[in-house]
Amino acid sequence: MAMTMQYAFDDAGEQWPVYPLLMPASWERAPRQLFTPLIRGLRLAVPLVAPAHVVGVPGAGPFRKVFLREERLEALGACVEQMLAAAFYNLRERPATWRMLMPKVAVCNDDYFAAEKILHPAFLCAAAALLGAQRGLVVCAPARGQLYATPLEACSAAPAHACAFTWAMGDAFRHAGPNAISPLPIQISEQGRIVAALEIT
Repeated sequence: MAMTMQYAFDDAGEQWPVYPLLMPASWERAPRQLFTPLIRGLRLAVPLVAPAHVVGVPGAGPFRKVFLREERLEALGACVEQMLAAAFYNLRERPATWRMLMPKVAVCNDDYFAAEKILHPAFLCAAAALLGAQRGLVVCAPARGQLYATPLEACSAAPAHACAFTWAMGDAFRHAGPNAISPLPIQISEQGRIVAALEIT
């Protein structure tokens, strides 16, 4: 269930939940738009994380995203930390599942916010358990509603597997059109935490 907060929008008596949305590095943002890089301090084109209100239900009738700006938080008397806390809570509460796509590769694509599950450590640990990964994962969110994972040790032990995974992610990104997010592989720790962006050649 989406987290109800005193500063959530009220639209015809309904609360508008807030979620973190992954956006491509090339996203053209409005002035004072709230966002943060998925990984700070990199020159690589990493995805951006932007809190947004979700109006309607994705895939079930009219649906739109309302991105948040600093002035809106000021008007609500809220802070960024509160809004992000609500967004991450709502993301954790959304049901989503991993399935084996092929040997050593799992995919989550049964929820609109599947890509954003890269921000959910317990969910990433579930992928590691499914894949039998001992040293963490390499994951990628090439498009809206898609998150892929492969064991880090499989990439380390077999460069051909790493290159094939990277090529497949790039291909998914190139064919995603307006839903494209990023072809960049991301290293995940054994605890499900983002470690680094990877350049696999």
